[in-house]
Amino acid sequence: MHKRDFSSNDRLLLLSLFALAIGVISSVGAWALLAAIRFFTNLFFFQTLSLAARSPANHHLGAWVIVVPVMGGLIVGLMARGAPLAQAAVWGITLHAHAGRALAERLGPIGYLARELPREIPNLLDKLAH
Repeated sequence: MHKRDFSSNDRLLLLSLFALAIGVISSVGAWALLAAIRFFTNLFFFQTLSLAARSPANHHLGAWVIVVPVMGGLIVGLMARGAPLAQAAVWGITLHAHAGRALAERLGPIGYLARELPREIPNLLDKLAH
């Protein structure tokens, strides 16, 4: 056995410190993400400002529960494109309404499914951009 197999130097210490820093930053990021998920679950499903862990299965929204994930997805998608939160929220609500209107005009007010709404969004964004 060679001594070099178990030897260490300053580079090993530096790499270990980097790994520790990355681990701490990742842990804080994961905690923040979980807190955000809990916050928005409470806000949208229970209309409360809280970080308490609650299951959306116990909501009292009735059929309106279908809209919550769709609106959330639109808002997050717009934020991913660079829109600030407030602007993304307004645009998300507006896009959802216009997508429903476009489908209703084309297929009739009862002739489309919720899964068809997302297909309308890129066309609406293109119209708004021009």
